[in-house]
Amino acid sequence: MRTGLIPEAKRQTERSNFYKEPLIFGEPSANGASGTTSVDVADITVLERKNQSYFELPRCRFPFPDTKKNPRRRKFVKIGNIEVSIIQGTIVEETVDVIVNSVNRDLDLEPGLGSKALANAGGNAIQKECCEKYPNGITKNEVAVTNGGNLKCRKVYHVTLPKWEMNNKQAIETATTNCLTEAHKSSFNSLAFPPFGSGYLNYPDEELTDAMLQSVMNFEQLQHLTPIKSIVIVCHSTQDSLFKVFERKTREISGAVSQGGSHLCTCGNINVVIKKGNITKQWCDVMVITGSKDLKLKNRKLSKLVLDAAGLDIQTACDTKYPSGVNYREVAFTRAYKLHCRFVYFGCLPDWKDTSDNPQQVLTDFITECLDVAHSQDVNHIAFPTLGTGALKYPHHVMARTMKTCIGNFNRKHKYDNTRSNLQHVTIVIFDKSKDCRVMENALLKEFQVPIGYYGGSCTTEI
Repeated sequence: MRTGLIPEAKRQTERSNFYKEPLIFGEPSANGASGTTSVDVADITVLERKNQSYFELPRCRFPFPDTKKNPRRRKFVKIGNIEVSIIQGTIVEETVDVIVNSVNRDLDLEPGLGSKALANAGGNAIQKECCEKYPNGITKNEVAVTNGGNLKCRKVYHVTLPKWEMNNKQAIETATTNCLTEAHKSSFNSLAFPPFGSGYLNYPDEELTDAMLQSVMNFEQLQHLTPIKSIVIVCHSTQDSLFKVFERKTREISGAVSQGGSHLCTCGNINVVIKKGNITKQWCDVMVITGSKDLKLKNRKLSKLVLDAAGLDIQTACDTKYPSGVNYREVAFTRAYKLHCRFVYFGCLPDWKDTSDNPQQVLTDFITECLDVAHSQDVNHIAFPTLGTGALKYPHHVMARTMKTCIGNFNRKHKYDNTRSNLQHVTIVIFDKSKDCRVMENALLKEFQVPIGYYGGSCTTEI
């Protein structure tokens, strides 16, 4: 912060610019709170966050920017009602309700660069409180809560992560979700996160960015009326490549959100989202696709979209792993390559008119197998298209009823703690370029007992 007086003429100029800048943020998307607005704000230095909307900045709250310094780089995306900012800076300087700290399981703040910087800025009281409240440390599923000491926050959340191993980004999703849940219960409005796993834990940039942003999206869908309004992910000033990955991911999220919004309902322990869009742009753990029996992806419209989005490597993987293709009721799976998920599940369905194959039973068995495989792979979020309703001519109401029945059966199978599944989110994506998009949407809303036009919160359906 600068000291001394600012000449009056310069003060007037800077004050004028100060009040114009929020207009960059103040252009809501056409679909309002349910939409996503992505804004590149690399030149902004004066906006800070402390439980305030970007649309309602109080007069003369912040000092004027020092134009001699390089501005902090920022990327902004709106996920539902939550404003997510990606910045380059120093997390201990953030003014938020909660600063999140990644630390070893013993809660010793000295070894890690990030936790040591937090301890130095926050004072000895934070380490002392860690030792007193958590003498045995924490596990990877716990959040240690301490006061903020000299930091500009009310609380510090401490979490621990394991070192990177193949496909263990679930640890990041768990840590992010646990922090958001804790803040939600405490009615906090804003959090600042470090990029989990980006230091000596060696998580790949693509994996950690996917995991953190997907966790925010899943949480917002589940807790649509959460008091959390602002999330800041703070990359260090030296993490240029990581910042660029976050920057790209926020643009991709912006393109993935349906212009019609999402319909939400809760089916037992499973949160179901019904939305219009393109399934290849969805962020999830598993993406389900149907195609031809020989798994030649270019031969069917939906699988061709996946091939174009994922790249030729996904066809090579299908040819290598499943040279004989796939039969009805079977699930083949590969890595996702350039798609925003961990796995792609492939299957095939008979034509609706081909009654000799009992197409409705094949559809039921395929959806059930997808859910069971997802459970065995310990994933959290699976996305389905409206299976069979295109060229195969499955009736819309049949697909909707079958989907609801399968989710209901899966929920009852894993209802109790000893059989509880990590699979908690199912998204059903209606292709928004389909001419019968509205008919399919209404069939799903009717089957899942979601009122037409209902987009907020979550309603409960008995299944």
